[in-house]
Amino acid sequence: MVPKLSYSCQLFTSMWKTIASLNRSILTRSILKCQIQPAIMLRSQPSAVPLTPRGSTDTFRKSNSNNRMTEQFINVGSLIKDANDGLTAEEQIGLKMQLTEMIQQLSTLADSAYLQRARLQLDIAEILNALERRKEAWDIARDAFAISMQQESWQDAVEACSVLYQAGQEDSIAVLGMGIWLAVTFPVDPELTVAMLVHAIDAMPDDSDGAAVAAITGRYVVDLRAVDDKHESQSFLVDNLIAMVAKRHSHVQDQNAMNMWLDRLELRDPQVFLPRMALVIDAIVGDKWWFDRDVLRGKLPE
Repeated sequence: MVPKLSYSCQLFTSMWKTIASLNRSILTRSILKCQIQPAIMLRSQPSAVPLTPRGSTDTFRKSNSNNRMTEQFINVGSLIKDANDGLTAEEQIGLKMQLTEMIQQLSTLADSAYLQRARLQLDIAEILNALERRKEAWDIARDAFAISMQQESWQDAVEACSVLYQAGQEDSIAVLGMGIWLAVTFPVDPELTVAMLVHAIDAMPDDSDGAAVAAITGRYVVDLRAVDDKHESQSFLVDNLIAMVAKRHSHVQDQNAMNMWLDRLELRDPQVFLPRMALVIDAIVGDKWWFDRDVLRGKLPE
């Protein structure tokens, strides 16, 4: 069971700062925005969280990393000012210089340095995204994803999905769903998992039950995986996320209303909300899966 949540209605500033601090990449100065394709109809040690799909009825709408998550996160009533002012000429020059250096580094890597190559490719793809060279970013991040999956480096694969999502290509929304499936299913850093879930929440309507399910799944993952010295801060982060989702979903503004909302949407029992999360993921990805989930489930730790 998910622990009882104490209601917190702090403005999203604290969450913004916490998630932003996850980004170890060179692009922390900039906000990378992604244009998603039109709406689709929804039908201690890190631990694995198996998901079991069933069916759903929500609707996705347009939405405007070592975690590579960018600082464009959930927009709840415009509580956070859109800080995407674009890159200055000086920043563009700096990124182009770093891009040249990284491409040179990539050419010197040994063929057997698979994960080192994939991680450098993701850094390159991030720069290309920042420079609005999104198709090039997609292509190189797609290759990094394939390498990460072959090496069974699930964290790197999820980070590749994040970069691919930022590239804003035709299948970006599907890749977001694949990344969430990997992040929830395998023992990936809970901060990265939550950040991926936030992307999905941002793509959902205010009244979407799927957003509530995604938020509570984030809380469950943090409780399951967060190490002791980070559990409190990560729980605070996700509690703020849940509070914001509840506020936009049902105008929840106090503890009593929060308890009623959790009960009404059946968000206290993971045996109920995890299968619903699987439905949300299935609806996001549709028939565009790049991997066989049944095969990957066989790789889960006992």
